Parts: sequence; C-alpha cells; structure tokens
Amino acid sequence: MLISLSVARSEQQTLDSLNSSIEKSITSGKFDDELFKTIDYVSNFYELSDPKSGIGFIEKLINNSAFAGRSNYYGMMYSWLGKYHRAMFSPENALKFLLLSEKFFNDVDDSLSIYRNYSEIGHIYFDYRQYNKAINYYIQSYQGFNTDINDTSVANRPKITGLAQSLTNMGLAYEKMGKNKKAVEEFELSLEIRRKLNDPLQINKAYRHLARNQGILQNHGKAFQYYDSIFTNKNIEKSADPLQLTSNSMIKAEAYTERALLFVSLGEQQKAIEDIAQAEMIYARTSNFGALVKALDKFARSLAEKKYNAKAFDYLQKAYKLSKENSLTFNIMQISRKISELYESSGNQAMAFKYLQVYRDMNDSLFRSYLSRSIENAELNIRMSEKVKTIEDLEKEARLIEAELSQRNLQLLLVILLATVFIVLTIFYVRQNSMRKNFTELLKEKNKDLTEINDKLVISEKKLEQNNKELIKKNIQLENLNNTKDKLFSVLSHDLRNAVGSFKNLSDLLHDNFSDLTENEKRDFVLMIQDSSKKLFLLLENLLTWSRSQRGLIHFSPAAHEIHKLIENNVELVREQVTTKKITIINDVDDDILAYFDYNMIDTVVRNLFSNAIKFTESGGIIRISSSSITGQEDKICITVEDNGLGMDKKTLNRLFRITQQKSKKGTQGESGSGLGLIICREFVEKNEGRIWAESTLYEFTKFHFTLKLHDNNKKISHPFESGSVLQVQ
Repeated sequence: MLISLSVARSEQQTLDSLNSSIEKSITSGKFDDELFKTIDYVSNFYELSDPKSGIGFIEKLINNSAFAGRSNYYGMMYSWLGKYHRAMFSPENALKFLLLSEKFFNDVDDSLSIYRNYSEIGHIYFDYRQYNKAINYYIQSYQGFNTDINDTSVANRPKITGLAQSLTNMGLAYEKMGKNKKAVEEFELSLEIRRKLNDPLQINKAYRHLARNQGILQNHGKAFQYYDSIFTNKNIEKSADPLQLTSNSMIKAEAYTERALLFVSLGEQQKAIEDIAQAEMIYARTSNFGALVKALDKFARSLAEKKYNAKAFDYLQKAYKLSKENSLTFNIMQISRKISELYESSGNQAMAFKYLQVYRDMNDSLFRSYLSRSIENAELNIRMSEKVKTIEDLEKEARLIEAELSQRNLQLLLVILLATVFIVLTIFYVRQNSMRKNFTELLKEKNKDLTEINDKLVISEKKLEQNNKELIKKNIQLENLNNTKDKLFSVLSHDLRNAVGSFKNLSDLLHDNFSDLTENEKRDFVLMIQDSSKKLFLLLENLLTWSRSQRGLIHFSPAAHEIHKLIENNVELVREQVTTKKITIINDVDDDILAYFDYNMIDTVVRNLFSNAIKFTESGGIIRISSSSITGQEDKICITVEDNGLGMDKKTLNRLFRITQQKSKKGTQGESGSGLGLIICREFVEKNEGRIWAESTLYEFTKFHFTLKLHDNNKKISHPFESGSVLQVQ
C-alpha cells in the first residue's frame, strides 16, 4: 500500500509540475516545440489514467484566447478530445472532434497528424466490431507513413513510429477476426521496426501481442518465449519517466494475466495461480482496480471452464469484493451472474438466487441508465457529403448564370464592334461622295442610323444592368436557400434523429427482453414508447409548420379577436398536463381586449409558450398569463406568460429564438423538446407586426412577452368555447 501511494504521489507531482510549466509558457507567449511536446505528454498521461479529467484539461486550453490562430495546437487538442471521447464510449463525439482536428492539421500541412487520425478513426470502428472498416483506415495510415525503415534519423522517426503502430493496429484487427496467422505477420513486422527504433516499451507490447496469438495457434513454446522476453527486459526500468514506467507495469500485468490463462488451458493450475498473483500485485501497486477486477474475473471464468470450481469461487468472490469497494457497477453485475451460475451448478439454489437477484437489480439499473443516455444523446450528425452535394448544386447553378451573363456581354461587345465598323465605313463613304449633291441628306440618314444603333446599345446596357441585378438577387436567394437547408439539417440532425433513435431503442429493448419482463414492466415500456411517439409527432408537426412558414405556404388572414378567449381555449387543451403536474394556471388577461391578428398563428404561439411553461415548472407551481399596455405605443398590447419554474441563466437566455444556436434543455420531469417552437413563435409574432422577448432568473422565474396590435373597433368576435378564468389543481 505504501508503494502504491508513493507511485501515485510521484505521478501527481510530475503532472502538477508539467501543468505549471504549460501555464508559464502560455503566459510568457512561448509557443514552441517544447510546449507542444509537454501538452502532448500530459494528454498521454490522462489517456492512460483519467480520460474524463483529460477532457477538462484540453477544453481549458482550447478556451484560452492565447492559442488563437495556432492551427497546429488546435489540431492536436481536438485530436485528443476525440481520443478521450472514444475512451468514454462516445463514438459520435470522438468522430466529430477527429474530423475537426483534421481541418486544423490541413491548415498547417501536417500530414503526419492526419495519418495518425486515420488510425484513431479506425479504432472507433474497431470498438464496434467493424473490423474490415477499421483495417481500411489502418491501411490508409500505413500508406501515409510508408518510409525507409532503415532510416532512423530524428527527422524520419515519426514516420517509422507511425508505420509500426499501423502494423500493430492491423494485427489487432486480424486477431479479432480470428485470422491469427495474419495477425502474427503484422506483429512481427512491427517488432522489427520497434527494435530498429530501440523502443523497449513498444517492444514489450509487441512481445505480448505475439505471445497471445502464438498461444491461440497452439505454438506454446513460442508463446512462453515471448512472455519470458517481457519479464526479462529490464531496459525500460532504467527510465525516470513516470508515464513510461506506469505503461510498462500495465504491459507486465496484462502479460502475467494472459500467461495465467494459458497455463489454465494446459492444466497447470499452480503456475497459473502464481502468474495471476503477480498481475494482482502490479495492479494493486498502481491502484488500477478496474483492470484488476477484469483480470480476476477472466481468470475465474477460465478456471470454471476447466471445472476448477472451488478456485473459481475464490477468485470470483475476490473480484466481487473489489468491485463493490470501488463502485464498479458493471463488473458487480457480470460477476454476480457468474457466481449465481456456479452456485446453481453445485446445487445451492438459495445462494444462486441471492446472486441472481443482485444481477437483476444491477442489470435493471444499468438498463435504465442506458435508456436515459440513449434518449439524451443525439445520434451521428448529417453526413457531410449531403451538405457538400447541396453546395455543389448551388455553385453549378451560379456558374450557369455566370456563363449566360458572359455570353450576353460578348453579344454586347459584338454589337459595339459592328457599330464602330459601321461608323468607319460610313465616314469613308461620305468622304468619297463629298461632291454629291445629296451629301447632307445622306449624312442625316447615317446619323439617324447611328442614333438607332446607339439607342439599341442603351437598351442593351439597361438589359445587362437588369440581368446583373437579377443575378445578384438570385445569388442572394441561393444563399438564403442554402442557409435555410443548413438550419433544417441541423434541426433534423440533433432532434429528429434523436427522437427516432429513442423510439427505436425503446422498441428494440422491449422486443429483445419481452419474455423476461413482467406485465408491469411491459406496460411501462408501452407507455414510454407512447410518450416517445407523442414527442416525435410534436417535433414533426413543428418542423412541418416551420417549413411551410419558410416557403410562404401559410395563409395570413388577420382579423379582430378576443385574446382572453384564445387563452382560455389553450388552458383547456393543457388541462390534463397541468393536472398531472399539479400546476395552477391563472388567466389575468382582460376579457374586453380586442386585438388584430391571425388567429391560427397566435394560437400556435400561445400553445408553444404554454408547453414550455408547463415543462419547466415544478409540481405545485403557478403559470400566470397577463396583459399590459406599452408606454408610448397606445396601439399595442403586451401579453405575458410567466412561470415560477426552473428559470434560465444569461447564456441560455441569449441563445433563445436563434435556430443555429437553439438547444432545448430538459424539463422538471425529463421532458424534451425540439427547440424549434420558439423559432416558430418569433416568426409568427413578427408576421403579426409584433415582437417577442424573454426575461428570466435561474431557479426563480421565466417571463415570455409578445405584443399584438389593438383593434380600433369595439365589436367583439366570440368563439364557441367558454370557461372560467382560473384552472387550479389540488
């Protein structure tokens, strides 16, 4: 335990020292190779020990304005964000950040970093067992790094290192595909390069991969030789680098674990126990309890397969205890299931049921956690190729217009040239016939022709100017169309796909677990699917409304209406929702106000504002709708929808009503929304010559205000629905 604390303290001291060095370099404006290497080193450290903290470290650097304009640093930092998100099982974010880093690497022509990114993208496919796709990216990386492996100069070392890593990646993919002979070939080539580079840490990694695959191929002699090479390689232990030492310790621990499994398969139980004890000691020394639990679990399962049930029980119980001490939920679930199976096979039904119940409880908890995460997270973004195709189509149309304009300019030039030639010929003709009596008449006639030609030129110039104006107008329309499509794609990407994905996940989980679920659980699933379908329908309805508005397909027909009755109609529509959440709605709008607006549009506005207020108001809260006059605008009335719910901070408040930045937050009961409703509200209010805005204080209140024109006629327009002014729920 003292050794473990000493190692942890040494690592933390190194980390603190490096972070201090980074801050000093940034403060002094010293952005050199040394700073670049230090950031990369610390990032490697976090990848090995704590990816979540690594994300915070990188985001802090990205937000530092001192890095503005330094594409090489941004490329590296976004690449690390991609690696961290992959380590935390978030492939969408990993891919997004890796592609973003590639843009910065392109800016500084850093091809080596781009080739490394190819491998990182390959790892994402590797994690999801799409090994053929992973290999395709590894091959692209290999081809980019391809170089003379005998040239170990400082300038060429990054290429050789990348080449070796690409070979290792391909070997791991082939191993997963069951092509172990092919994997051995790739690992042997990688080992040859690592030896040329004299890199003891990577040499040990290559030994471990080769030993594992030779064991699978039943070449036990070669497997044990490679394992022995790891344990006798003392070169790395001479290093003073904590990261190198920690990495080598992990390689040794993994090698001891794999050799222990090999000994079990050969029936040499005692040797296997000795090796797993070595692995256990290393994992404990480095406080890597997650890896230790996995190693003990694998070892116990291999013992159980060989019918060494007593020993299997011992190691499973040890793994179970460590999992509980370190809150490793998933491991607790898996191990309890295996313990239950062993108890059942031994005839101890009571203990089998006890651990099976633990498994079921943990599985239910993880399942609900997964379900929540799948609903909250958006799926993959719209493919970039779709957006590129849209832009290419618009550019193609613009080029056609430009070509047409060029052709008209050429025609105009020809007209001017012909006119010039005609004038020259006319002058020549006049001079040759100066003695003729009709000289004056002829000159007048030619002048008249010239005037007609000039008039034609003027007309052509006007047409050209008009064509230029039309071209500019069309380009603006194309640009607006492109922006509109981008906005719509963004909404579809982050909302529609999320909603459909949630619906799909729920139905898949119900289908896959149908026979294991109780009737109450099935009913809960059906209710969740019903709720998901309602949200999906609301999203589609908002998208359709917004789309029709953008294309000018919504008919605008303002008239005189009583705003109080419109509010009452909407109160009735949400009666079931507010009853469920125990919310009080108060309609304080004067019942004699006659405003001039399109009824359907403002009805949509009120419905959306009610929906938001209910979503973010706690049980027992109050929603109040009131009216007030506007100072200096006697022809306007202001309608306010106020709730005492969650409220908003300034950042959230500032991005309301903007489609490119709109991001809907969860309601008090996890209610989700598309974020499109407020966009529709703004457009409909502005269509009715009003404006809409909001004010809010976090955890206190939110107020949405919008204005309408007052009608100058006192005659009231009645509606068929009548209700009280207050809806109160006990």
